[in-house]
Amino acid sequence: MGEGPVILVDDNEDALRLASAVFGIVELKNTLLLLNSGTKLVAYLEKVQVNEAVMPSVVLLDINMPTPNGFETLKKIRDNPTFAVKPKIIMLTASNDDKDKDRALTAGANDYQVKPFDLTEFLEFAKALSA
Repeated sequence: MGEGPVILVDDNEDALRLASAVFGIVELKNTLLLLNSGTKLVAYLEKVQVNEAVMPSVVLLDINMPTPNGFETLKKIRDNPTFAVKPKIIMLTASNDDKDKDRALTAGANDYQVKPFDLTEFLEFAKALSA
């Protein structure tokens, strides 16, 4: 994984707290940045574009959020030539619908992970991500 932050975007405060704890347990080497909306992620990436922020190594993006939802956020990011390939975007979502998975991957997500994991699965996911 690169040196940039790992960004988790989720409107659920409990999910953000859990992720913060889990990534702390696995001693993530990267900075973990928690954002509660797609709008805040887009604003962060706009700062990356003008060299005021570091390109994230990975973005973990929830689908089910208020406007813009994860799909809308993903499209806006990938439509920008600067972000057509990077950062790596993993949809981390409660939806196990194959249509959502296909839609996300077609729109440019690099991977699709269904949550909620049990704690052991989330720890394994976090360890694999930080390896």
